Amino acid sequence: MLLEFVAEASLSDPAFRKSLPPGFAREEFDRVQARATLRDLLQRLSTKSNFEAILDRFVDEFISACPPLLRGQTAQMAALGRLTIDSKVGARAGLIFRIRTEPESTSVDCYGRKITFPIHARDAVRFALSNSEFVVRELPADLDDAGKLALVRRLIREGLVVAFAT
Repeated sequence: MLLEFVAEASLSDPAFRKSLPPGFAREEFDRVQARATLRDLLQRLSTKSNFEAILDRFVDEFISACPPLLRGQTAQMAALGRLTIDSKVGARAGLIFRIRTEPESTSVDCYGRKITFPIHARDAVRFALSNSEFVVRELPADLDDAGKLALVRRLIREGLVVAFAT
């Protein structure tokens, strides 16, 4: 990630594109000035870099590169018909995701995909992905029982949530 900061600074600030002065490898090279230049560049790097944008890009790349580890997904799919409002479910262990909210929708970035849900499901999606164990009935939001079941089934199909055997 540090390379991202330096790369961005190099593109936007000419001071980062200067080469080392002639004679830098010689024993008699004056390192005092070189140290002061480095200190100045590090200060510029820390104050001028857009930390939020670089970190967001790093997070996006990390999440998109995480392959799905969907152990037992076939059994999860087979059990969807037995899911009830009293079923115990939870976020898949080790799940790495990012939730984004738009004016009309909520999306989950996971496994290199963007999975979109209606905006009214935002709180329920966030709850489901933040809890390792809960009962379907406990989902927040203005969803009736059928809506809660539909949402949990979708989350299971997408590999984000698992149902526990009862």
